[in-house]
Amino acid sequence: LLVCRLPACALVHYAGLMRDVLSAVIGKSVRQVARLRGGGSALPGLVIEKFDPGFLARVLGRLPYGVVAVSGTNGKTTTTKMIVEILESQGLRVFTNKTGSNFSRGVIAAAVQECSLAGRLDADIAVLELDEAIRKLDDMSHQAAFFMRATPIEQVRAVSGAGETMPPKSTFFYPKLLSGMAFNPLS
Repeated sequence: LLVCRLPACALVHYAGLMRDVLSAVIGKSVRQVARLRGGGSALPGLVIEKFDPGFLARVLGRLPYGVVAVSGTNGKTTTTKMIVEILESQGLRVFTNKTGSNFSRGVIAAAVQECSLAGRLDADIAVLELDEAIRKLDDMSHQAAFFMRATPIEQVRAVSGAGETMPPKSTFFYPKLLSGMAFNPLS
């Protein structure tokens, strides 16, 4: 007969630690298998999202300065990189989704890749580029959120009228006009 003399809170803490270890080990293992097969960078995130839905919230919840979310139509990647540079120049260790995979499973995969086997990130703050930031604001404690607005059509016309070129991805509009080639007989 085994008698446990630990207080209940210690058992709960130990169970949480074991869950983080198991999630990190499974995620890192899935990542290695996916890499051997030639891809699947978000696959560990998909597996962990199903196996342990609270993993990301727990991992990010331990960061002393919390999470900054960047979302919107245009400029997410550039804004995220600028915020990361600013914070790192101030001596902070920053976790970010470097691969640019900005849906939850991509962020989870990045966290699995960067975390220790105990499920801990070596970071003070996270700066995340998210396509679904509004939904994620309810899931995690964000200290700040930046929403980038779409490029106004007037600005596109002004740049075009001046004979200049817009930056990449700045002219992504939805819904997209159908494009392609049409062949019509000339006779």
